Amino acid sequence: MSKRPHRSWGAYSRGHLIRSDDCMETWHFADTGELHDDESIQGQRPCIRCSRWATEEGYDACMGFIEGAKSVCCGHGVSKGLILWDSGEETELELLGELGHEEKGGSEQ
Repeated sequence: MSKRPHRSWGAYSRGHLIRSDDCMETWHFADTGELHDDESIQGQRPCIRCSRWATEEGYDACMGFIEGAKSVCCGHGVSKGLILWDSGEETELELLGELGHEEKGGSEQ
């Protein structure tokens, strides 16, 4: 019986590369091996792009709450920002300042 090769999965958390094993039960920061955990502040890091922590509600601090949006991501310096609207439409953001909390009535924490 041969062993199957070990696989590692990658993703990003606020712009930081994180990795997991085959089971994807735990995630670790790729640069230090520290545990990544969305549920505790000890397992998180601030955004690479703006150096700010997520709000208490989990919003990207540089974007805040945007009314009518289902999901908002600034891109964290890894990709373009994206807004998924309740209507199902998507808006891709070229620059962080293209659509911020000031324009859409969001709140900054």
